[in-house]
Amino acid sequence: MQLTTLLTLTTATLASAGAVVPSQLLQERQEGPSECDKALPCNPGQYCCYNRGDTYVIQVCTSQRRWTLSSECGAIGCCESGVGDTKFCTC
Repeated sequence: MQLTTLLTLTTATLASAGAVVPSQLLQERQEGPSECDKALPCNPGQYCCYNRGDTYVIQVCTSQRRWTLSSECGAIGCCESGVGDTKFCTC
């Protein structure tokens, strides 16, 4: 009984705090296409530009070999490649 109550309170707290739910994560992944989708698992320290609907974001590969958000750029086309396969925002 106490565990059920604790789980219910935790779920309600996370939902009210604006936590990301799995369906939101799935939607973000499906907004691509992206060079990030090509390389799974990725190489740690690798960067990629990711099309997230009306904007681009830069993702970096973690030590767990998964892509994670590094920074959010402006409009479409605002993510460029730099020296050594790095990425940077131009707007």
